[in-house]
Amino acid sequence: MGIAFLDPDRADDVDAVAALYEQFLPTSPVVHLGPRFLRGFFFSQLVRDGLLGCLVCRVDGRVIAFLSWTTQPGDFISQGIRRHVLSLCWIMLRSIAARPTFLRKLLATMRMVSRRAGDSGIPAWEPGMIEALSLVVPPEYQRHVPPGGKGRLTTRLVQALADHARATGATRVVYVVQPSNAASCIFFSAMGCDFAKGTYAGGEVYVYTHDLLEAAG
Repeated sequence: MGIAFLDPDRADDVDAVAALYEQFLPTSPVVHLGPRFLRGFFFSQLVRDGLLGCLVCRVDGRVIAFLSWTTQPGDFISQGIRRHVLSLCWIMLRSIAARPTFLRKLLATMRMVSRRAGDSGIPAWEPGMIEALSLVVPPEYQRHVPPGGKGRLTTRLVQALADHARATGATRVVYVVQPSNAASCIFFSAMGCDFAKGTYAGGEVYVYTHDLLEAAG
């Protein structure tokens, strides 16, 4: 099937994306909120609400990579919490019941991911901007070429997001990358993205901006 939008009502696909997230982005604050949060809220309810977007690539019917983004950086999780506070409370209560020590980490993490006050160097949201949140392509699939084109999977996912962004009227996509992720830094530099340094949750990050108007020209 190649690259397609994640269907939040396909439990197997949601679980596959969440598992990839947990495996390859284990230090993410979202992972600290637990597997039920990832599957029952983040990659399902937020996608249904249009607060989170996600492209997936399948091989032999199985999701093997994904790219997620939001059009409302900074408060998309907060918006989702306000809309679904009761169902989210139920998810969190089940997580706490399964592991009581989870409560302290939950409270600290929720405060951090609900707002990003204090970040610097990351462009403030404005009309026409999309922020990519996570790009996961396992090493064994980085040379994979999805059906319908000649580019490798990582390039095709970024191009697919750029195409979607243009179709919705967006003019740029921002990628926030950890400095230790040398492969991603090289990739986005090769894509011709503008580069800047910033901070996220108290740590240094690299910010790459994909100018869609310039790329189209």
